[in-house]
Amino acid sequence: MQVLYHVDTRFIGSQPLLIILDKRCTSCLQFKDLDLFPESNQAKKDGTTPSCKECTATYLAEYRLKNHDTLKAYDRFRGMSPERKREKRRSETIKLRSNPEYARKNAEKLARWHEKHPYVKREQSMRKHARLYGVLVETVNYERILERDGLVCHICHGIVTLNDMQFDHVIPPSRGGSHTFDNIKVAHSVCNVRKGDLLMEELEPFHRRGPLLH
Repeated sequence: MQVLYHVDTRFIGSQPLLIILDKRCTSCLQFKDLDLFPESNQAKKDGTTPSCKECTATYLAEYRLKNHDTLKAYDRFRGMSPERKREKRRSETIKLRSNPEYARKNAEKLARWHEKHPYVKREQSMRKHARLYGVLVETVNYERILERDGLVCHICHGIVTLNDMQFDHVIPPSRGGSHTFDNIKVAHSVCNVRKGDLLMEELEPFHRRGPLLH
């Protein structure tokens, strides 16, 4: 029987707690830290996929290259061609403008959805930006980032309020940085704007002065 995890047992009071130290990738067969595996909502044991991020990225790149024509045909079949998208947006815009009651209900539905999923729109925007540069893009759980970093700006190290919170690619995608859990941290909105596409080692005191000093 193959070993998939290295674990350790720790005690909280008299209660034993099983800690996963690392996990074996089913593709390269190496043991790696859990943070090096993509998250998966379907994984029941540890919340990550069987293959590590590196092996997953390699597999997806090879799959897209090998099945390019098939994937394009599938997208057209599913109505995802650019022409079909534009037509659907035009139809939806006409319906919203011509039916005030439908527009009101649609706005309320969207507001409830965004309240329930506060980070989805932000994730979509950051993923889209990263894809422009052809870097590794993964689904990122922003709640886990908050658990890891807290409400502390990684640029100026000041406290961040929820109203002024943004997430920053530490290494910008324009400089080769990936859209992954390890490369995204909490930042003030103004600190994020000042940093722009700079690397952390390129920042001057001006970039690190925080939001209170303008």
